[in-house]
This record gives sequence, C-alpha cells and structure tokens, in this order.
Amino acid sequence: MIRKTLVAAGAILVAGGGTTIAWTVGNYNPYYEYTYFSDASKTEVVGWMDETCVNNQILPGQAVGTQTPYWHRSLLGNCGPGGHPV
Repeated sequence: MIRKTLVAAGAILVAGGGTTIAWTVGNYNPYYEYTYFSDASKTEVVGWMDETCVNNQILPGQAVGTQTPYWHRSLLGNCGPGGHPV
C-alpha cells in the first residue's frame, strides 16, 4: 500500500512539474542580434543591431551601419520576468 501511494505521488509530481516548466518557458521571449548584408549573397556585412531585454520587453538597440533587407539573426538569449535575461 505504501509503495503504491509513493508511486502515485511521484507520478503527480512529474506531471505537475512538466506543466510548471512549460508555463515558465512560455513567459520568456527570445531576443536577437541582427547582421545586415549588402546583398542576397550575404558576403559583405554592412551593419548590425542588438535587441535588449528591459522590464520583460524586447527593445531594439541602436543600429550601427546600414540596415538592409538582407539580414541574419542570431539568438542572444531569452528575456525573463522582471526584465532579466536568462
């Protein structure tokens, strides 16, 4: 009887923990660094811009160089509750 109760309690903890983790991850927003290129070949870098995390909001940073329609973005991190990068 004790063993069955412990197994059931463990299953509830695992199921509940999964729900908590999914909820927590859902509250984070990714923020990126953008690299801009001169043309579609993406061989010559002409500018860049980093986003920042402030008060749980993603804000664009100051762009350096030229922004073009030819860009690549790289994940910098995730913006968590309270504006803390995680």
